[in-house]
Amino acid sequence: MRSVTTVLAAEPCSELRVKTQSSLIKSLGALATVLLLASGFSVPAFAEVTENTDCVLDQPAYGHATVNCTAGDLGLSTPVTSVVKACNFPGDTAILDVTVDITTTATARYDMGLWFSVDGDPNGDGSQTGTCTVVSIPNTLFDADGVSVNKDGDFCGDVVSTAVGPPDIADAALGQFSLPCIDTDGDGKIDVPLLVAYSHQEAPVCNAAIDAVPANKSKCNINMAASVDVLVPGQIIVTKTTIPSVTTDFSFNLTGPILDPLPIGGFDGDHDFPLADGGTFDSGDFTGGLTPGSYVLVETADPFYTSSIDCTSSVDGSSVSPTAIDLKAGETVTCNATNTLDGVLAIVKRTLGNPVETFRLHS
Repeated sequence: MRSVTTVLAAEPCSELRVKTQSSLIKSLGALATVLLLASGFSVPAFAEVTENTDCVLDQPAYGHATVNCTAGDLGLSTPVTSVVKACNFPGDTAILDVTVDITTTATARYDMGLWFSVDGDPNGDGSQTGTCTVVSIPNTLFDADGVSVNKDGDFCGDVVSTAVGPPDIADAALGQFSLPCIDTDGDGKIDVPLLVAYSHQEAPVCNAAIDAVPANKSKCNINMAASVDVLVPGQIIVTKTTIPSVTTDFSFNLTGPILDPLPIGGFDGDHDFPLADGGTFDSGDFTGGLTPGSYVLVETADPFYTSSIDCTSSVDGSSVSPTAIDLKAGETVTCNATNTLDGVLAIVKRTLGNPVETFRLHS
């Protein structure tokens, strides 16, 4: 599977920007970090993010067919998420910048990697199989005791039990990465099936994020219910059908709750839009989409047409009233507005000799 790897500087240099290549970090390890700091330079914390790669069981660096993740030696807490790009509709892609606190219950654990399922987890096994994004912990961080986390001198960061902790590493910068806007449990948050991988020993060398796999079947944590506190909005789609087909625009209005705070390009609570035959309105075009709540969709009546709006929910396929749409997080309500031209009787009167008398018609 083709993967995309990004190395992100999670913290800017305060005085002089030092671009430290990963090969240098691996060669000099903690010594390089200490020497640079002693010289008065600031060292950026690098997090390698590899997106759309095979999950743990399909990685060449992992030599087992299964995981059981019984050790439970590492824990993540107090995630802080900055939204770079919000979800506009269910199934959209959000871009997030994330930091977490890390704590170990062991003396030391090496080459920590965070594996996120990004394909909707069709296999139902979290981040074991399918398509994943993996983030390695930066090896230039410092733990709670002020000591470098690069214990083994390779690319991937390590965690040791500290005197000051927990947490043993505070505000570990994971950098920016993409996650699909999927909410299967209805809590309104992005579902992120998570596997935290690590090793109990220094070997083998971790050269890249995809090498940060469990050292054996037990050296990992799985959280199938993990989520990120970023809204997965609802969506309303309206399509238009006229019988017969005409190019005339018909007027619609959608009202409902407003996102707080309202982003630029967001739904303002009262939106008019036109649709002609074959046209489509999609609330996913609003920045941030539609917040869960009650919405009303109406069409301005046209005296020459009989109109109807039929709406269906993606949750259970049930019919929904267009004037009482109770939109849920992650739900898509699709409406089809149909306008049928009413019958018209045309009468043409012709007379010979141009008489002036009036003719009466009776139905």
